[in-house]
Amino acid sequence: MNTKKQENLIIYFKYLSEKRKIEYHLEKSIDNSIYFWVYSDKDFLIVLQWLGLVGAFFTFSKTAKPDEVHDFMYDITITDYGYDMEETLKMASDNGVDLSKYLK
Repeated sequence: MNTKKQENLIIYFKYLSEKRKIEYHLEKSIDNSIYFWVYSDKDFLIVLQWLGLVGAFFTFSKTAKPDEVHDFMYDITITDYGYDMEETLKMASDNGVDLSKYLK
């Protein structure tokens, strides 16, 4: 995916993760993929729904005991998506959603 699509998807994930109170970790890769980790089955299923909504191309795996705090994590690599996120983010912004705090 290109850099703009990557940035738009990150804003989308940050916004929805805050609204749904999902514990996650997210990183950008140098090849414009997105690495996304979640730490519960419930959060993983929510993220799968989001990925389906945007027509994402992704892979995932489950890792046992990734650190001292979590029993397991889902590691999701998103390489691209088909949905026009630009229009969705514009509509959210037009309806009063402040997306600027997710740009960091």
